[in-house]
Amino acid sequence: MGFYQAQDKVYEYLLRTKGKAKADYTEAQQLMITFGCGYFAGVFCAIATQPMDNLVSMKGSVEHKDKSWGQMAKEMGVVKLFTKGLATRIVMIGTLTGLQWYVYGNWKSYCGFGTS
Repeated sequence: MGFYQAQDKVYEYLLRTKGKAKADYTEAQQLMITFGCGYFAGVFCAIATQPMDNLVSMKGSVEHKDKSWGQMAKEMGVVKLFTKGLATRIVMIGTLTGLQWYVYGNWKSYCGFGTS
C-alpha cells in the first residue's frame, strides 16, 4: 500500500472513530499524519525490495560476482533473503520516505495547496 492509500485509510479511520475530517485537523497535525503515512510507505517499500537488495549486495562481492541470481538466492536461503538487514532498512527507508513526504507536505502548504 502506498502513501496515498495509507493516508486515505488514516483519515477514514479518524472520521469513523473521532468524527473529524481532514479539514478539522490543524496543519501541524496533518503534517504529522503525512509523515506517518510516508513512514509506512517506506516500510512497505523496504520489505518489498529486501530480497533483491540482499542479492544485489551479494553480487557486489568478488566471491559472488560470477554466480547467477538463483545460485546466490539458494545459498542465502529464503529466511535470510527476506530478513537479513531488514530492521536497519526499515528504519532507514521508513525515516527517509517519511521525511520526504513531510517536506513535500510543508512545501505544498507553503504554496497554498494544502498538506498532501
